Amino acid sequence: MSESLDPRSAGPPPDGEQADPSSAVDAAPVARSGRALPWDLPLAVAAALSVIVLVRLADAPMQPYGSDSAQYIEHLTRMETLQAWVDPGDEGLLGFLRRADGAFPPLMHLVTLLVGSVSGHAAENILWTGLLWLQLLALSVGISAALVVGSRRAGAAAYCGTLLLPAAHAFATRYYYDLPMTAMLWVAVPVALWSWDRRPVVGGVLVALVLFSADLVKWTALPFGWLMVAAAAATPRVLADGTRQFMVRQRLLGLATALLVSSMLVLAFVQIAGPYDSFTAMLGEIGDRGEDGAPTGVDSSNVQGVLTNLMASMQPVTAQRLAFYPVRLIASVFSPVVFALVLLLGALWALRDRRGWLLVSGVVLGQWGFLILRVPPVDDRFVLTLAPAFVLAAALGWNRLMLRGRWATGALVILVGFAVAVDFHFGDPVAKTPTTSRPGYESFSELIRWGLADSADQRGWARRDSQPSNRSDVREDLWSVLRQCEATQWRLRAEDPLVGGSGDVYWFRYRTLLGHLVEDEPRRDVPPMCDEPPEGEVQMALSGVRRGGPPRRPACLAEEAWQLEGVVALASGSRDVAIWAPRGQLVCPALSMGRPGPQAAPDQSGPGGPVPSVDESGHDAQEASP
Repeated sequence: MSESLDPRSAGPPPDGEQADPSSAVDAAPVARSGRALPWDLPLAVAAALSVIVLVRLADAPMQPYGSDSAQYIEHLTRMETLQAWVDPGDEGLLGFLRRADGAFPPLMHLVTLLVGSVSGHAAENILWTGLLWLQLLALSVGISAALVVGSRRAGAAAYCGTLLLPAAHAFATRYYYDLPMTAMLWVAVPVALWSWDRRPVVGGVLVALVLFSADLVKWTALPFGWLMVAAAAATPRVLADGTRQFMVRQRLLGLATALLVSSMLVLAFVQIAGPYDSFTAMLGEIGDRGEDGAPTGVDSSNVQGVLTNLMASMQPVTAQRLAFYPVRLIASVFSPVVFALVLLLGALWALRDRRGWLLVSGVVLGQWGFLILRVPPVDDRFVLTLAPAFVLAAALGWNRLMLRGRWATGALVILVGFAVAVDFHFGDPVAKTPTTSRPGYESFSELIRWGLADSADQRGWARRDSQPSNRSDVREDLWSVLRQCEATQWRLRAEDPLVGGSGDVYWFRYRTLLGHLVEDEPRRDVPPMCDEPPEGEVQMALSGVRRGGPPRRPACLAEEAWQLEGVVALASGSRDVAIWAPRGQLVCPALSMGRPGPQAAPDQSGPGGPVPSVDESGHDAQEASP
C-alpha cells in the first residue's frame, strides 16, 4: 500500500515508491482549495465545443469527398453490418462475424447500430456520435496527465486541450474509424498506469481487452497500441500526495499479460473471420478483393508470409516522406496558432518538469517512425493518434506555471482554440477545390493558414468554407421518385455525375439498403459495377444528363436491349437523371400515371437513330461530361 510523504508518517516509502519533489507544487493547491481547477470551466469548454460541432452537423451533416459519394462508404458498411445481424445465415453468430468483417473490422458499426436503434439509422442521425468518441479521448488523455504528475489540475488542462485539439473536433463531424480507434487506444494508457503497479495480471487483461477493442475498430491500432502501452509501462505514476509508483517487475508482468492476451484475441478473431478478413486485407494494403467480394491480402496463418509482407512493404526514407507528417501536424492537425502555443508550453514542460517524457516520446517517435517506414505519406488521419501526446506535454508544462501565469495562459489557449474552431466550422461556403496538388506535394501556401487546413483531399475533415454541397434534399427527392419504380436491380456507371459531382454509386447502395432494412422497402440491389444482374431480375439503369441535352445511354447497356423511359428533373443544378428500362418493359409506373417525378421520355434519338451511349470515361462524341 502506498505511503504518503507527510512528515507525520514514519519510515521511508516502500520499494518502488519514492517522493517526487515536484509533486509538492501540484498537491498543495488541492489540499487548500479541495480542487485543482474549477470543474465548471472544463464542463463549459465541453458544452461550448459540443454546440459548435452540433450546429455544424445541423447545417451541413454530410461532407462530400472522393468519387461516387465516398462520404457514404462507412454508412453503407454500417447498413451491411445491420443486414448481417438481421440475416446471419445458417452459421448464426459465427456467420454474422464473418459477414460483418469486411475491409475494416465491425466494432464501430456495432456500437453505432446500438445508438441508431434509439436515434435512427440514417446517416444524418448518427453523425453526432463523434462527440462521444471525442469525449472519451479527452477523458483518457486528462486522466493520463493526472496519473503522470498526481495533479487533477493537470488532468483538467489536458482534458480541455484535447477537446480543443482542432483535428479531433473536426473529425468528430465525420463517421470514420480513426477517432474511435484513437479514443480506445488512449483509454489503455490510464488503465495501465492505474493498475499495473498493484494488480498487473488483472490490469494486463483489462488493457488487452481495450487494445483488442481498438483493433476491432481499425487494425492500425495493433502497432500503435503496442507502442503506446510499452511507453505507458515505462512511465511512473505519481499519486496526489507526491508518492511515485514504479515497480519494474509488476510493470513487465502487466505489459507481457496485455500483449499476450491481446495477441491471442487477435489470432482467435482472424481464425473466426475466415480467409477474407479485414486483418489480411490490412496486410495486403486493402487492395485486392476476394472472389466473394470480401477483402483479401496475405495469408495471415503463415507467420513467415506476414513477416515477409511487412519487410517487403518497408518504405524508402526520403525528404518528402520525412516532411509530410510534421508539416501536416502543424497545418491540418493543430493549426499554426494552436501548435505555437502547444510548442511553447511543451518546451516549458521539457525544461522544468519532464515527468511523463517516456510516454510522450514513445508515442510520438514510435508512431512517427512507423508511419515513415511503413505507411505511404498520403493521409494525415494517421497523425491523429499521436497528437494527444503533444497536448499532454503542453498541459504538464502549463501546470508548472504560477497561478497568474496559469490563468492568463489558459485563457489564451481557450480563446485561440475556440477561434480556430469557429473559423473551421462556420466559414462561409465557397465553391472551390481544396487543393490542386497531389497529397504530400502541396505547396507551402496551399497548406499554411492561421487556422486549421483541410486534411489531404478532405478525406478526414473539411473546412466549412471549402466543403462542397452534398445536395441532401435533392438526393431524397430523387429517392422519393425512384422508390416507386418496380426494378429490383439498379444499374449505373461508376463516377457518372447524377447528384454528386463525381458519381453516386455508394449513396445509391446505402440508400436502397437503408430503405429495405429500416423503411420496409422492397430489397433492391445496386451492383458496385455496371455488370449484368442475375437472370429473372427486373432491371433499370440510371445515367446523368445535362439539362436540355440528349440523355446518354451507359456504355455497359446493350443498345438494342434498352430504351429510355423518362428523365427525372432535379430541383437544382445543371443535370438531371435519365431512367432506362429493358426494351418492351415499363419499370416506373409513375411515368405513365402522371405522378410527380420523371417526365415521359421524349424522342431524343433522332430519326431512326439510336440514343448515344456514354463510355466508361463519361464522354461521347458530342458532349463531354462536366
